[in-house]
Amino acid sequence: MSSTLVVKPLQTQQVAQAVKDTEVSMRRVAGRDKGSMSGSVAIEFLFLFPVVMAMLYASAVYGIVFFSQYKLQAAVDRAVTAALYVDRSAYDANTLKGKVEERALSVLTGLLENQSGALSAAAENASCVIEPSGMGLLECKVSYNYKDRPLVPLMSFGMLGTFPPVPDTLDAEARAAF
Repeated sequence: MSSTLVVKPLQTQQVAQAVKDTEVSMRRVAGRDKGSMSGSVAIEFLFLFPVVMAMLYASAVYGIVFFSQYKLQAAVDRAVTAALYVDRSAYDANTLKGKVEERALSVLTGLLENQSGALSAAAENASCVIEPSGMGLLECKVSYNYKDRPLVPLMSFGMLGTFPPVPDTLDAEARAAF
């Protein structure tokens, strides 16, 4: 059996429709079809913009909080170090402890009062004492109430809480045996 293939010539109207269908399908593949995707970029932006801004804001807040914690710790460390330079031969045993505490506390409050901004208020909660264990251990502490005096304004979402979550207090302490 022989089969013959009959090819009919396409009419101009059919060719034009085929070309148009091909162009439409190519636009859809390339992502440029305005009819089916109009507004999708706006919806994506609407959902992602707050998330990106929240991440940027949180990173800035945490950077400031960690740097403030570092500044408090550096002040406490320097106060303990300064107390170690008290001349032991100039004082008797009873007076020496008082002089060491006095020197450490004066250096600590001086360093904290020279801090810029709200961190200077941490001098109110500074303390330097020699532990009564008999080992001659000097301990200096400072605490900054971040909940009452935030360095950066926090966003409050009512029952959901504040964003970003931060500690209530920033604490720093240092010890040294003298």
